[in-house]
Amino acid sequence: MATLDEEARMRRERNEAEYKQEVDKGQQADQKRQLILGGIARAGQADKAADEEKRKQERAKRDEDRMKQKDELEKNKQEAVQTLERTRDNAKKERDAFEKKLADDEANSQQRINAQKQETERLVAQQEAMSAENRRKRDEDRAARQAQHDSEMEERRKVLAAIRERKEDCRRRIRELELERTKPVPIMNLPIGPPPPPVPLTNAFSVNPVPQSAIAPPPPPPPPMYSQTHTQMQYNTRTVVNEVNEVKTVSQAESVMNQQQPQG
Repeated sequence: MATLDEEARMRRERNEAEYKQEVDKGQQADQKRQLILGGIARAGQADKAADEEKRKQERAKRDEDRMKQKDELEKNKQEAVQTLERTRDNAKKERDAFEKKLADDEANSQQRINAQKQETERLVAQQEAMSAENRRKRDEDRAARQAQHDSEMEERRKVLAAIRERKEDCRRRIRELELERTKPVPIMNLPIGPPPPPVPLTNAFSVNPVPQSAIAPPPPPPPPMYSQTHTQMQYNTRTVVNEVNEVKTVSQAESVMNQQQPQG
């Protein structure tokens, strides 16, 4: 019985000792844990304080940067306002200068247009006057040429009428000579000499001279004849030949006049 109590006491002491050891270990572990937690807490507080200080510095820096940006923005705003004002002033000056230049150009252009219009009217009037003068001169020249042409045509008609009359007279005399050849003529002695000169035309007029080569030369004088009929016929023939030559001369002059007829 005593042994059992002793064993129980020893077990109890041993258990108490183990419990005490466990409690001591637990207390030591708690102390260590408390130390660790305290260190962690202190480190956390230090970190928190450092972070807070860092945040304060960053906040202060941000505030400073914000103030700088605000000042910079205000400065930029003022500069922009000043630039805008200067731009408006320059634009107003340029617009005023442009409007003034436009008004001056319009006035100068209107003056040039008026001067050009006056010059054009003057030139047109001058041209019309010159045209009227030229028309008057042309009309006068045309009238003078027409009058001269009418006068020349009248003179030509007279000359042609005289030529036709002369031709008819020559034809009539030729027919008479042909009739005289068939008639018996009494024989008588007539003086033999040069033929009489040709009778000039009654309606003579001034024409361009006809070359002598275009006029047939008179025939040579015939030998002396003893028959009155033959001599008389030779005389009459020479007279008719001369008249025919004159008619040819007048015809040639007529051709020359026709070639020299004015145009228009």
